[in-house]
Amino acid sequence: MRWVCNPEPAVPPPPKGRTTMAEKTRIQGGVKFGEAVVLFVLILGLTVFIGVKMASRSDDAQTNSAVDAAVVQPATENETPTVVATEATGDSLTVAEVEPAVVEAAPAAKPAGPPAPVNYGEAEDAYLSGSYDEAADLFTSYTEQNPQNAWGQYMLGMAMWKSGDAEGALDGFQAALDIAPQHVKSLVNSGRVLLELQRPTGALEVLNRAAELAPDDVQTARVLARAQAAAGLAKEAETTYRTLLSSHPDDAWSLNNLGLLLIQQGRCDEAVGALACAAQLDADLACVQNNLGAALERTGHFAAARDAYGQAVQLNAGYAKAEMSRQRLEGVQDAADRAPFDLATAAAAFAPGKNSGVAVAVNDPTPTSAVAEPDQIPEGNR
Repeated sequence: MRWVCNPEPAVPPPPKGRTTMAEKTRIQGGVKFGEAVVLFVLILGLTVFIGVKMASRSDDAQTNSAVDAAVVQPATENETPTVVATEATGDSLTVAEVEPAVVEAAPAAKPAGPPAPVNYGEAEDAYLSGSYDEAADLFTSYTEQNPQNAWGQYMLGMAMWKSGDAEGALDGFQAALDIAPQHVKSLVNSGRVLLELQRPTGALEVLNRAAELAPDDVQTARVLARAQAAAGLAKEAETTYRTLLSSHPDDAWSLNNLGLLLIQQGRCDEAVGALACAAQLDADLACVQNNLGAALERTGHFAAARDAYGQAVQLNAGYAKAEMSRQRLEGVQDAADRAPFDLATAAAAFAPGKNSGVAVAVNDPTPTSAVAEPDQIPEGNR
């Protein structure tokens, strides 16, 4: 018997127009994959769009910030305006060129320590060397650190005076007097400053106080006489000078000032004697030589007057008034009956305590000279 193997029955193809389950499954899977791809593309595009938008806004913010900075900072006089043309309209805009801002972290603030102490000697050395502005600064610091030091306040006043601040000098002297009301040097130099400011009444007030405190002080008496003369008290001034010279006949400045006062009163013969004494005591004072020349000219000693004016110019090359007087007397001769002038004889004939009161006619021009006096410097660090 022969066995015959029957194969699997053939599956007939589906009829046309009909879809099998496998094909349906495959088709549905493809559709879902396509939808996923489309959704991914949409999400990716949306993400890119949002990123671009945010970046654009950031750029706009930076641009607006830069524009605001340019508007806030106006152009300085040295900046050159730049003309910029816009692309859209071609309009020109003038803007200032502004340096880009540089932001730096500020260093940590260090606590300010007390100022370095100023030594009195250092400040005084600056004054003695003629550095008056520096001395004023140093004494200002010194008095701030030592407000109850009368000598410091006094020297501050002196430095301020020498640096050209007369009112500041008065403040310094007054500060010293507030601490030490009997500080004679502050009173005397206050008087000098007030005379310089043409305030003789105020000068008399402080100088009378100084004279009461120091009746035998030469400088106090001398400046007091100057204040009396400036206030129109010529007789009192002469008495003060002569009283002073009776006990201090070698005070060249008092002799000079008395000689000038006598010239102003028309008593030129007496003035010659006083100024001759002053010239013998100190031959290096240009103003003494100028005043002596003025007195000699008014008493007819033209040759001697010319020599005195010339000596004043030699001592002070910038003494214009003395040079003009010297040139005016060029070629002028003494009267034939006029005895030659002898300086020593004229000085010996002068008696400080003698007041003749005899006036001699004064010819123009009227002499003008300085009556400045040496500076007063305290000794040591007091």
